[in-house]
Amino acid sequence: AVARTKRQSGLSVKSAIDPWTYFACTTHIFVFWNTLLRQMAMRLSIRSPASSLVLLVAVVALTYTSGVWAQKIVKVAAGGDGSYLLREDGTVWSWGKAVGDPYAGVETVGRSSPSHVQGVSNVVEIARGPNHVLALTRDGEVFTWGWNGNGALGDGTTQAVTRSTPAKVPGLAGVVEIAAGDSLSVARVGDGSVWTWGSNFGGSLGDGSQTPRGFPRRVQNLPPVTQIAV
Repeated sequence: AVARTKRQSGLSVKSAIDPWTYFACTTHIFVFWNTLLRQMAMRLSIRSPASSLVLLVAVVALTYTSGVWAQKIVKVAAGGDGSYLLREDGTVWSWGKAVGDPYAGVETVGRSSPSHVQGVSNVVEIARGPNHVLALTRDGEVFTWGWNGNGALGDGTTQAVTRSTPAKVPGLAGVVEIAAGDSLSVARVGDGSVWTWGSNFGGSLGDGSQTPRGFPRRVQNLPPVTQIAV
């Protein structure tokens, strides 16, 4: 984990998708709906001028609706074979392969479209490691789900099991930033302190040992920190 130490406090505000990215996304959305609806019309042998007009209106309407939905995205996190996004309403959405045990030897069936992650709300930040996810709420609480290898979920254990439902990490309050790595989780609190849990490979938890830990503990001997990274 890496920490930057320059006195500063408060949550950083994430900007929405920039105009050029939004334009590119909208263009792809238009092509998608146009192609899909035209293929449907051809299979149904609908080729009259009136139907073409209806088709065009439908494509534009669907593009607009999808674009408005996409414009409200404020953060995207990806890792492994799955993706997560955070919308400005505080909801988390996911698609692709679900996070879980990388050594199970069984492929998890993925989703090709975003699905709402239940069990956590009012989220302001998300972070993803290869096999687990962290979500920070507006109240400064941290929720985790995925694979608990080396205690990455912070539930007090290091048992290598998969948890598909978000659960609150005990022992943390007033968190303003989160980061995730390979079975490693890090949180920064508003007072500038840094808390770590999970894999301790190479001493990455900063506790003077290399023993994995399934619960958060403050990293000692650090000045007030303003940014963390894994």
